[in-house]
Amino acid sequence: MSSVSLSKTLGAILIGTYVNSCLYVLALFPFAQVISRRRPHADSAWLLVAVAAFFTLDTLATVAGDALVFLSMIAFASNGNYLPLQSLLLPILFILSAVSALMTRLFLGLRYWKITEKALPTIVLGLTLLATVAGTVLLAITLFQTRSFFADIDNAAALQQGAQKLKIPATFFLATSLACDIATAAASPRARATREPFTRICTTVVKSNVFGVLFSIGALIAFVLDMETSTLWLVLGLSIGRIHTHATLRLLNSRRLDPRRQLPHKVEITNFPFMPDSTGSLPGSATFKSSSHSRVPTGLFTLNTSLADDTESVYSTESMSYMSTTGHHDFKRDPESVLQVPSASRTPSPGARGGHDSISPPVLIEDPTPANLNAGIELLREKKEMEKGLRAAVARR
Repeated sequence: MSSVSLSKTLGAILIGTYVNSCLYVLALFPFAQVISRRRPHADSAWLLVAVAAFFTLDTLATVAGDALVFLSMIAFASNGNYLPLQSLLLPILFILSAVSALMTRLFLGLRYWKITEKALPTIVLGLTLLATVAGTVLLAITLFQTRSFFADIDNAAALQQGAQKLKIPATFFLATSLACDIATAAASPRARATREPFTRICTTVVKSNVFGVLFSIGALIAFVLDMETSTLWLVLGLSIGRIHTHATLRLLNSRRLDPRRQLPHKVEITNFPFMPDSTGSLPGSATFKSSSHSRVPTGLFTLNTSLADDTESVYSTESMSYMSTTGHHDFKRDPESVLQVPSASRTPSPGARGGHDSISPPVLIEDPTPANLNAGIELLREKKEMEKGLRAAVARR
């Protein structure tokens, strides 16, 4: 009679694949969200390829896990000597999950570099990622080589020898994976402080891949404490790839829309958005003309800025609606600000349209990219200084 506990072998595989399948099903809706939002976000081809790769890897890993359970519980149910560690599906499942996790870590590392451009932390992230790649390759090769040691559940010597051969590669893989997950989670930008505490915590946990860290810690502890002829660590290890996929999908679905997709063909830049005068009428022309059609006052877009010195900032555009359905004129502001301006003026100023210090004509931007908006701000600044000079010259006469 073998001393190997089925709850630690077949039971662990069953629970691990069940958790993996649940996480896979939960990821289907985020996958669909990423695909459905690809046009508003103007996603590049490589990003769509990466999302397709995540979906393919997760699907194959889930199928491999379910097939492993079928072989263990159904096909070889009468064979008391069958252990999941001797199946070729186990190393395949491990490789698929490891590649999915590596892609997420690479994505988080590139995201950190793009946001911060800090060289030293990025180098550390890169080194931990390379160590994880080495650990993945080493453990995959070892799993293929040691399959024969687990062919006979009653051969205690062979089982012990196989476990010893797996000890160092598996420990190295789990340790490097944990180090890489901790590094990426620590470097990931936190959620905004303006959100509710519970929502902020949940968002931060998922987006920074804290769940991946917890799963890596659990798998490492389970392996070190009870590794001989036990697959308890696979309960968590089999799901690591799906956990990392959820972190990537959460980040992709939390992106703001591409500002250029939310702007008209032309943007008019002035000191302050148009306001009706004392009689309730709209000063100046109220018609917005795009490259394809004309829009009445409801389609007028202006750039609201106080001419801040920091021209590298991204400026704000707001939609102003001029309505007359109730018999009087009313302005309505679009609730969603497309671009942010920390120094934007929120009160009328002498430079507002219709004021005594107005700038005429305002600057019109044909292609409202951030670079062109910055150039428009500079041009507006120059025009303002020129008008001030002319007024000063007239006053001296």
